[in-house]
Amino acid sequence: MNVAIFGNANAKPNSYEWDLAKQLGEELSKRGYNIVTGGYSGVMEAAYINAKDNIEKIGVILKDTQPNQYVNKVIEVDDYISRLLKLVEIADIYIVLPGGTGTLLEFSMVWALKERNLLGDKKIIVMGEEWYELIDMMAFYNEKVLDNLNIINKAENVEDVIKIIENN
Repeated sequence: MNVAIFGNANAKPNSYEWDLAKQLGEELSKRGYNIVTGGYSGVMEAAYINAKDNIEKIGVILKDTQPNQYVNKVIEVDDYISRLLKLVEIADIYIVLPGGTGTLLEFSMVWALKERNLLGDKKIIVMGEEWYELIDMMAFYNEKVLDNLNIINKAENVEDVIKIIENN
C-alpha cells in the first residue's frame, strides 16, 4: 500500500514538520507501507530518513531534476500538474502535514476528489492546526462541506495516524 506524505518542502532538520515526517516514515515503514512524496527536500526528504529499507521510497519528480538521496524508486513526469496527478493516482492514503501553497493544492485536490466520490475508500489524514482551521472555515461558509466532514480524518500525532490507517 502506498502512503503519500504532503508537506513543507522548506522544512529544516529539527523543525516540527521535519521531525514529524521522520517519525511518520519510520512508523509507516515498520508496517510495510511504501512512502510516496514529491521526492525533493524538506518533509519529502525527512519522511525517508528513518524509513526501513523493506519498502519503496517513491519520489515523483520532474524530468531533468534529481530526487533526494533516500528515494529508491523514481517516477519522472513532464510538469508540475502531472506530478500532482501522479501523486494522487498512485497513493492509497494521503497524509497532509503543515506546509505552504503546494501542500494546500495537494490537500485541496484530494479533498475535492473525495467529496465527489472519485477516490473510493482512500483516506485523507490531516495533521496541523492550520488544516483544522481551514476545514472549520470552509464548513462555516459551505453547508456541503459541513455535511461531509467525515471524509477527512484529523490526527494529533503519529499514533493517531497509524490507528486511522489500520482501522478499515
